[in-house]
Order: sequence, then structure tokens, then C-alpha cells
Amino acid sequence: MRHKRRDGIETRHLIVKVSRDLFMELGYRAVSTRKIATACQITQPTLYHYFENKEAIYLEVLRTELLETKNQLDQVISNHEDLEECLFQISYHLLLHVPKDLSQMEHDIRHELAEQHRGMIFQWWQAAYLTPISTVLEKGMNKGEIRHPSEYHTTVDSLSMLLLNLIKAYPPSDPSSPEIQIEKRAEEQARLFTNILLYGLAPK
Repeated sequence: MRHKRRDGIETRHLIVKVSRDLFMELGYRAVSTRKIATACQITQPTLYHYFENKEAIYLEVLRTELLETKNQLDQVISNHEDLEECLFQISYHLLLHVPKDLSQMEHDIRHELAEQHRGMIFQWWQAAYLTPISTVLEKGMNKGEIRHPSEYHTTVDSLSMLLLNLIKAYPPSDPSSPEIQIEKRAEEQARLFTNILLYGLAPK
């Protein structure tokens, strides 16, 4: 019984992993449950045993992706107490590990999924990206390390979005580049983004 359950969990994980790659590469509309089943080397009835339809698979892909990001950022935050270093490590992690092809999934969320799911997806995204950064900024604000955002007519979440938009706009590295070069480039940009957020561009 335990062995069968473990196999079932592994199959479900396989479906989610394979579907993620297909959705990001081809888009929601171009991926069928038949294509997913074939790529997983399982039958369609087996796939439907785990997921009701393609939309259910897509939602699970998103949920899994965002939960993984949330857990990773929570770990980064727990390992770094200093405000500047913590924001740097968050930026560095996202630059290295968040796939740039998420734009395909963002398009599909807006145009392919039922509207009833969008609020739930936004909550997942908020918990994964916005809340961790806002929590770090609020902690710094409470310690007096940064000014209250109301002093310049904005909010903590808006400041978090500023950092996220800088990271999102950063062009991807050439995948053929040596790993050490990719990491160095991400480190330089993460430090720049952190300095822009905390100190602006004016000379000290």
C-alpha cells in the first residue's frame, strides 16, 4: 500500500514538472492533455486520475511554482538579519532562479484561464513575491533603518514592486556563458538594485 502511494505521488509530481516545461515553452493553448500524457509516458486515463482537466494541471503548476519561490525567499530572509544584505540576497536569488520565460505564463493567466481563478493566483503570487519583500522592508522601517514610505507618498508594497520590476526587467544571461560569469553578473545587478532601493542614485 505504501509503495503504491509513493508511486502515485511521484506520478503526480512528474505530471506537474513536465507540464510546467510544456506550458512555458508552448503556451497554454498549444498544450493538450494528450501531449502532456505522451511526454510523461503515461496514458490519458492515468493523467485524468490525478487531474480533472488541463486547467487543473495548469493551476497546480502555478501553485507549485509560487510555493517553491515563497519557501526559498523565506529561507533567504531567515538567514540574513541585516536589511541591506537581506534585500541583496533576495534580489540575487531571484535573478538567478526565477525563469525569464514566466512571461508566457503571465499571458496565459490573463487570456486563457477563467476569471474566477485570477484572484486566487494573485494571492499565491503575493505570498510568494510581494509579502516576503514587504516584510523585510517593514522590519527595517520599524527599526528606523529606512524612512516610512508615507513620507514620500507611497507604500511598502509599492517599494517592493519597485524592486521586483527592476529584477523582472533585467535581461537574461546568455545560457552558454560560464556559470561563474552568470553569477557575477547577477551579483553586480542585485547590489545595484539594492542600492537604488535603499539609497537612490544621488551621491552619498
